[in-house]
Amino acid sequence: MQVLFKPEEGIINDLDGGVNILPLTIKDDNTIIGWVDAIKLKAHVASETFKNSSPKYPEKKEKLEKLCLLYTSPSPRDRTRSRMPSSA
Repeated sequence: MQVLFKPEEGIINDLDGGVNILPLTIKDDNTIIGWVDAIKLKAHVASETFKNSSPKYPEKKEKLEKLCLLYTSPSPRDRTRSRMPSSA
């Protein structure tokens, strides 16, 4: 039998393979509200555990991967050019 909730780790996220969910409150029968630390999420998505996971909704896993990739790739606006002449 698989345990879906561990108080110290939260609810196991088998929907998209993302990080476990630590509920802050329950809105209704279909909604749990909680925080997800962005750095922990990015580290989890880069992990072998995530890569080898088989979630119930693989398309959600793909969206999570794309989301994390989007926010880790540098934007062309982030590139800065030196204003110093090359002979300096």
